[in-house]
Amino acid sequence: PTPSPFQHYWSLSVEEQFYLVWPVLIFAVARLGKRFGVKPIRVIFVAVALATLASFWHNLVLTGEGSSTAYFSTFGRAWEFGIGALLAIWLMKRPELGIARGGAMTLLGVGIIVASAYAIDESMPFPGTLALWPVLGAALVVRGVHAQQGVAKVLAFRPIQWMGEQSYGIYLWHWPVLLLLPVALPNLGRSWLALIGVALTLVLSIASKALIEDPIRHKRVKLFVNTKPALWSTLAISLLTLVAIVGTNTVTVTQVETAQAVAQKQAITDCYGANSMVDANCSTTQPLAVSLDQAKHDTADPNNACMTQPTSSKVIECVSGSTASDATRVLLVGDSHAAMYLGALREIAKTQNWQITLLYKASCAFNIAKRNTTQRGITCEIWNNNVQTWLASQKPFNLVFTSYLASNTSTDLSSKNYLDVFKQGFTDAWAPLIARGSKIFVIKDGPKMTKQMAACYNDTSGSGQCSMSQSDAFATDRAVEVARATGAAGVLDLTDLVCKAGTCQSLIGGVFVYRDTHHFSLAYAQSMAKVIASRIAARN
Repeated sequence: PTPSPFQHYWSLSVEEQFYLVWPVLIFAVARLGKRFGVKPIRVIFVAVALATLASFWHNLVLTGEGSSTAYFSTFGRAWEFGIGALLAIWLMKRPELGIARGGAMTLLGVGIIVASAYAIDESMPFPGTLALWPVLGAALVVRGVHAQQGVAKVLAFRPIQWMGEQSYGIYLWHWPVLLLLPVALPNLGRSWLALIGVALTLVLSIASKALIEDPIRHKRVKLFVNTKPALWSTLAISLLTLVAIVGTNTVTVTQVETAQAVAQKQAITDCYGANSMVDANCSTTQPLAVSLDQAKHDTADPNNACMTQPTSSKVIECVSGSTASDATRVLLVGDSHAAMYLGALREIAKTQNWQITLLYKASCAFNIAKRNTTQRGITCEIWNNNVQTWLASQKPFNLVFTSYLASNTSTDLSSKNYLDVFKQGFTDAWAPLIARGSKIFVIKDGPKMTKQMAACYNDTSGSGQCSMSQSDAFATDRAVEVARATGAAGVLDLTDLVCKAGTCQSLIGGVFVYRDTHHFSLAYAQSMAKVIASRIAARN
């Protein structure tokens, strides 16, 4: 479902919980130190340091497990406050730095913060060790500005100070505005939405600071409560809250499930979705089956419940389909580009007595090549080895389907001749399955949106009906090359289900092909079932 307009308030709850616990901790350890004749400040410093280290270790463990708790956990994020507390204690008896040292430290800190903003993205395991960079950058700035010279003078520039004063309000308002504005003004382009969004966030931040923050902070609460601005501001905030709750939940879980049920019924219908691409009597332009908003939330694995996270190596087994003792055992294994075909296989399972087992890990092909020493590389290699161990302990699978994000070929590989190593990794991963009688099919990776097509598809004022040249849409699929060169696996090339006459469309047969820039929607994958089943049958 669409994110909540209030989900960013979790950080405020973490902050307030910290403020509740911290004074108690400091008071307790200070009393303890006094009892044993140790200076309270020393005991406090040691206690804070130990708590900070424990929190950071907890954060690393949670992040390594791929748990979302790592991001939201109070104890898992307390180390960030702890570093600030340690810095404050350390500065109590430290002289200010000179202009050169202080300026260099402040400049370095600002540089680290800016670099972190650009270098860290949503695909990386966070917080983990990555969060150290912005935190340490902030610590350097705090230490350096004590020089009151050099870069500190730039940071003291009045417009920067003013923006800092508004920052709390900006944080509170930016996310609701970001989610609400496209709903309230659906016909505006992205540039106008961005411009209006920034302006509206600033206006609301200034108003809430003047009418709520400042009066409370300066103990004018009683006077404030009896004024008309209080009434109007409270009313405005209440109305905005109501609009946020109603407006931003444009796609609820129920709506998505209803749309999925409708799509499932039509999956094998002639001229629906992918079926329209292989029937000369069909037009690829059909009545819209699922809205664009619903398509963008349309997945066979809601909340990635079956996915092994990027920093985890745990094998997660998800079984669906037939429960009969004589069911055909089917394995779908790889990364999320393998998992996106689950909807198609489940449709086939209804008539073919298939029992499907899904094993997939984010950004990790079913390939036992040696990876590099990054956390993602290590966990991908371990996961693949764990999968092999798990497979050896199970009854043989009759059919095995695998796919991967083909543009991700060199990621996490350690060898300079990574291409040869990667290809051999596929052969080695498949060999034990083939030895036990499994028939393997490599599903050629689908088209990935170009930047231009992605911009069109994500434009909130657009229809989502976009296209790109087929020549720009595909990366070389090394698993397909290995399968064709060795004959070890069959190849399911579904290019003709998504591209025609050199063009790949985002809307085919009344179904949006994608849920994001490179994953098929569940509805479109389901519509592929009829064609996939016929092509498998032709190979047996």
